[in-house]
Amino acid sequence: MVECKRWLTISRNFFFCLLDDANILGCKTMNLSNLRPGRHGRILSVGGHGAVRRRLLDMGMTPKTEFYVRKVAPFGDPIEIHLRGYALTIRREDADNIVVAEVK
Repeated sequence: MVECKRWLTISRNFFFCLLDDANILGCKTMNLSNLRPGRHGRILSVGGHGAVRRRLLDMGMTPKTEFYVRKVAPFGDPIEIHLRGYALTIRREDADNIVVAEVK
């Protein structure tokens, strides 16, 4: 239990450190689903629970990863992003759980 609390404290501090870095650099933080096509961004945190979160992390959506939004479907679902040399399409519901900073 102590290890779990310690890990949560460390991960929460890491997240706030990433947010501070984004704010110092003058980047606007938002959910991935709010980023428009053609915009570049950096992932700050991947939220959610269970298998969906693990799958997003396994596909390379880790903090500090840069990407750009290639396409958004007409009704906003799904969203296609380009990161780590490949295209990834995710649901809007999953994109709502990813906090990003827009990079100019």
